Amino acid sequence: MAKKALMSEARLRKIQNRQRYTTWNADYQPAQRATREEAPAISRASITFVSRLGRDVHCMSLAERAALSLAAYHPNLVDLHEQHALSVLEAPHPLASHPRAVGQVLPPLPGTLNVAERIYSRLGRIPRHPFVYVKDRKNPEGDKIAEPFPYLGDFLLVMEDQAGLYCVNWTVKKSAAAFSSPIGNRLRATTYRERANARVLMRHA
Repeated sequence: MAKKALMSEARLRKIQNRQRYTTWNADYQPAQRATREEAPAISRASITFVSRLGRDVHCMSLAERAALSLAAYHPNLVDLHEQHALSVLEAPHPLASHPRAVGQVLPPLPGTLNVAERIYSRLGRIPRHPFVYVKDRKNPEGDKIAEPFPYLGDFLLVMEDQAGLYCVNWTVKKSAAAFSSPIGNRLRATTYRERANARVLMRHA
């Protein structure tokens, strides 16, 4: 699985192309697909057709597939976006383009770069955020430049109650301990394990 690098310019462009516009129900395209070419080698990827959504849903673990079973039958569920890219810069609220959210006051999202800066400023550290080096479109023959790489969320649930539509960004893990330990952490040497732990805690923060 994952024959291509999980963080690269090619993958960044693919994510941007798939999620350039917010789409709903059967038109939604996940940023990452549960295929041999895209899913992490250590994952338990699977594809499940959800008739309520009218499309296949791509899960990267058995825990996600179990969570999907719960979400798909929730009476308040309107839509579900799996493997969705979080905005790195300030962006409209995910529901801003939803036809059933007309008239609702929806605050914009600050972007993960802004969040990283705020978190690390409180800790007195240099902000960290994933990035990749890409060709400079203004100077393609020059040096490559750093471009932020988006975090991918497990599930973005679109729910509805008497007040209207709202979102739940649902991060799925098999156990509470898994939130502080990256996938495959048991295979890492102590130094790399500590660095990986720090990165995963930052991502959840």
